[in-house]
Amino acid sequence: MHIANRLGAAKRGGLFSSARAGLARLAWCSGGLALLALLLLSHSSAAHIVGIRAGRSADAQGRVSLRLLIATDAPAGRQLQVTVPSDRGANVWTFVTDAQGSVDTGPLYADGSMGGRLTVTLGWDDGLAPRVCLIQVDSITTPASRPEPVLCAGLLRVPEDFPTIGQAVAAARGGETLLIEAGHYLTNLNIAVALTLRSQSGSRVILEGGSLDQPVITVGSAGVHLAGLIVQASQADETAPVILAVGGAALTLERSTVAAAGGPALELRDLAQLQATNSQFSGRGSVTLRAEGSTRLTLNNCQISGSNFAVVLIGDRAQATIDNCSFHGHLGRALLIEGSASASVLHNNFSQNNQAIELFGDALASLTGNLLTHNQQGLRVGGDAQATLTANRISDNSQSGILLATQARALIWNNTINGNGGWGIALLQRPCFSTDAKFIGQVSGGGNKIFDNAEGKLCPPANQYAWPSGFITN
Repeated sequence: MHIANRLGAAKRGGLFSSARAGLARLAWCSGGLALLALLLLSHSSAAHIVGIRAGRSADAQGRVSLRLLIATDAPAGRQLQVTVPSDRGANVWTFVTDAQGSVDTGPLYADGSMGGRLTVTLGWDDGLAPRVCLIQVDSITTPASRPEPVLCAGLLRVPEDFPTIGQAVAAARGGETLLIEAGHYLTNLNIAVALTLRSQSGSRVILEGGSLDQPVITVGSAGVHLAGLIVQASQADETAPVILAVGGAALTLERSTVAAAGGPALELRDLAQLQATNSQFSGRGSVTLRAEGSTRLTLNNCQISGSNFAVVLIGDRAQATIDNCSFHGHLGRALLIEGSASASVLHNNFSQNNQAIELFGDALASLTGNLLTHNQQGLRVGGDAQATLTANRISDNSQSGILLATQARALIWNNTINGNGGWGIALLQRPCFSTDAKFIGQVSGGGNKIFDNAEGKLCPPANQYAWPSGFITN
């Protein structure tokens, strides 16, 4: 370890006075992709870093130096330790705040390369958790003689800085990242500020509900991001969602697993939004994912398995985009869209469900490039719902490939419907079924290939119902 000590009042001049004044006007801890992450303690007796300016230079030998101007609310004489790791180990410097509570580090030469992204740890002499900065050195283009502000957010490490995730969340002011070491954490979190919860690279992090009938995570803010986590209900919990997003929450999930017991894995209410990528959702209750109200749901490359209903959209304006996902093994509908909800369903695989997709009420859905196979039934559209089907394959389901009921409207173009145990497409009326119901909706489209279905291609047959001209091409 290379250690250099600089004790005594840090040098100050007009440059740093103006720097500190400028820092006071900046909105630190802003959202977005921050180049610098700064952990601020919420403890009332702790001193806080209120802003940083940074500049970089290189000497004649090409060695890069980093200069930091650090503004704090500490009194004069507080020791501030700066640790900068490099490719050869940690470099540590100790400074003392001046009369204005500020520190000018001067040029910091690391014992080794400081290129790319490095971690700067700012620790006080009070024994409390250090402040940690992630600085993208290569992005600092201003010289050391004229440092410029760097954006800040927090890096809160669990359990290194905070023993529990709950304590780290409570300390967050907005824009921070919680970096969580491997472990099994019993917790119930209420996140009301923009925050990222991320597992350390390669770590297995499990968040499990510590209280029954409460969500493991409740999100009430925009800008909440979960990455690389396993979030699961207590095995005894039969009611609460694992993750609940309410109000104007905006939640993103990446490479995460959400596992429910009896309640939903995830529930959206009010105006909440979810964007999930490369994630898995599972449940043993009635619903895996539920979105109601005016929520927005975006799923990409996700797996949804194991409950009665996989995804339920209900509400006046609930919207969903579901792309390249897998729906498997549901005892009811894999995707249920009702009320005035709408969905764009693209390139998904629905298999071994009781029913792959159902629309009713005033629901609206566009289905493109999906595979609906080996379910009890492929697609059912009823009520005043409208479905547009383009280039889907609906095959090898135990009953009919598509069932249309009541006033449903179906636009069916260039699909392949084959090998189903009932008809390729059937209307819920006689002679297809023993019922007094009458289909009074609309069917349009063309270019479909419908073959090898056990009961036949279409019911009623063409001599009893006016199917569109060119509806079938084979």
